[in-house]
Amino acid sequence: MSARLHPASAYKPHIFGKVLTSTTVPIHAFIICDSNGVAAVSENTVAAWIADANRIYRQVAMTFTLASVQIVTNRTDWFDIDSDVRFYNITSYTNMTGGLELYCVGGMYVPGLHSDMRLAYGDAMRGMAVRADADLPVLSHEIGHACGLSNMYEYDAGEGLVSEEKTYPLNWSGGEKTGYYAQTLAYRELTYRVIMHNHNQTDIPLYYLSGMYESLRVPISVGLQSNMNRQPAH
Repeated sequence: MSARLHPASAYKPHIFGKVLTSTTVPIHAFIICDSNGVAAVSENTVAAWIADANRIYRQVAMTFTLASVQIVTNRTDWFDIDSDVRFYNITSYTNMTGGLELYCVGGMYVPGLHSDMRLAYGDAMRGMAVRADADLPVLSHEIGHACGLSNMYEYDAGEGLVSEEKTYPLNWSGGEKTGYYAQTLAYRELTYRVIMHNHNQTDIPLYYLSGMYESLRVPISVGLQSNMNRQPAH
């Protein structure tokens, strides 16, 4: 008698992947002091932020090193960043360092901020800032912008369950109804896992994810193969 295949054997999901050459990105930290000369953060805090970035970016074969630390005592007006004007003043402090510029401040109107992604490489205003009380993954989110990735939260995920149409084939696996993700998973919940959704997530997809722009579903650059630069520099 011939063997009868279990119905589940018809489903053969597979995982798309890519072999990457590892990259190392230097980070130059500038720690701002208040009017009493007290530094916004310690070097150990910066090291912890970078260690967490290495944990997250390991999935795309990227490593970050703390290349230099400068304590800035002569710009106490930068200790609290309360406007975009002040943010761009601080990111213009230096440029062309051969790596990423990280400005560590005491306070800011958001946990972390990156300069406008439309600024060309070499523009003096390019850089990123993280405030003292930021959660560990905040730096990783801002590094994502340095790599050319976009904010997922600026788009509505739309309604419905996860699907190949919403995630695109390279973030999927197998065929119809045979993907890696549970069929009961809301697509909105999936987008919440992505580091570019907010400052407390960790996933970097392989490809674009999608979101709603008015009535259209459009690709959002949040993944490895969505124009991601793995050797970013300010």
